[in-house]
Amino acid sequence: RLAGPVPVLAQLSNSGPLSIAADRGLEPKDLSGEGELELFAEIPLGDRITRESVHADFKLDLAGFTSATPMRGGRRVSNANLIVAGTLDAHEIAGNAIIDGIPAQIHIRSETHKANPTVRLTLEEDAQRQLGIELRPFLSGPIIALVDPDADNLKSDSLDLTPTDINLPFLGWHKLPGVAARFTARMEKSPNGTQLSRIVFSGDEFQATGELAIDAQGNLVSLEAQKIQLRPDENFSISVKRSGGRLQVRVTGEAIDARGIISALQQPAGAEETAPTAIDISLNVGRLIGHNSIELADISGRATFVGGQPDSLSIKAGPDDRHTIDISVDPQIQERNMVARFGNAGDILRFLNVYRTAYGGGMTVKFAGPAETGDGKGHVSISGFRVSESGRKIAVSRLSIPFSRKAHTISIYKAAMVADGLDAAAKGAI
Repeated sequence: RLAGPVPVLAQLSNSGPLSIAADRGLEPKDLSGEGELELFAEIPLGDRITRESVHADFKLDLAGFTSATPMRGGRRVSNANLIVAGTLDAHEIAGNAIIDGIPAQIHIRSETHKANPTVRLTLEEDAQRQLGIELRPFLSGPIIALVDPDADNLKSDSLDLTPTDINLPFLGWHKLPGVAARFTARMEKSPNGTQLSRIVFSGDEFQATGELAIDAQGNLVSLEAQKIQLRPDENFSISVKRSGGRLQVRVTGEAIDARGIISALQQPAGAEETAPTAIDISLNVGRLIGHNSIELADISGRATFVGGQPDSLSIKAGPDDRHTIDISVDPQIQERNMVARFGNAGDILRFLNVYRTAYGGGMTVKFAGPAETGDGKGHVSISGFRVSESGRKIAVSRLSIPFSRKAHTISIYKAAMVADGLDAAAKGAI
């Protein structure tokens, strides 16, 4: 058992027939820090002692380890607190260090019969930002980078995102820490930014492939994502391109499961975060999967969002465009107007999981308010539908719901229903 300055321990590790520090390109004079070594060795007696004839188990505890010269792959290591344990043929290194100026948790497994050791760097959010990875609020928590120790920088072609929280509210999808996920890509960095190609994002029940480009300031330049399947039965693609101060988004595919999106929109809203970038969206999807086994077919449309609010929107769905939603802004008075017409009110209410026992009928929704907010007044009118309650079918000839929205509260006043000769009224707030 030895304890003392790292340079002395490194020099001793080069005592014949061993050459541990030398084999790793370490010059004792360039090292600093303190260490404690526990070594158990079996050395044969005889005139010729070779490295192969020596069996050794060791544990090396390093504190404040720093190399004044670059180590393997030209990498600079400083302020490392590490435990190195194993044999001469296979060992593991674990701990924390600053590598090329980036703080990281380290886990390395090295075996002499393998060309490259397995290097796992756990990067917290501050370290991610130093590497140009700035994806909040969509990605938070640590990521594990699987890196090539012989590469000329810390770029990684593979990330283990199991400990990472991934939240995509615009798709209604959330991966919690602990759920296995892997991200692989070919990364190329330049003064202009970072290009990721051959992206594969996958887990047990989700996958996506594509390409991504980010500029030197960390802003999204373009995204091409194909074969997106975040839930069973999904298959769609997203294309995003930045043009000046606008993002051009195109969504196409066979099917999108909208249940997560619907549930996210129905949750109590927190403080609104406005997006200064204008977003132009085009949509062309074969099926939109909703709640209660209801699907909408042939969805197409366009929308523009400015500051997080819809500036214009036109969406059609179903045969003969039986469902339509139109939003426009009057530039003269800066008022936003929405008109939505649904050919089957029951299908829409069950699709949204608003009323699971509603069938048939027609529905019209109108809403108007200041363009800069989501506040305003509106009216929901449903006619000729039926509901099923406790085995009884009730025919509703008319349901009228005037309402107003302010901040995150919807107030309903003078709602009226005529059903099987019964008149009813209601009011309240949501």
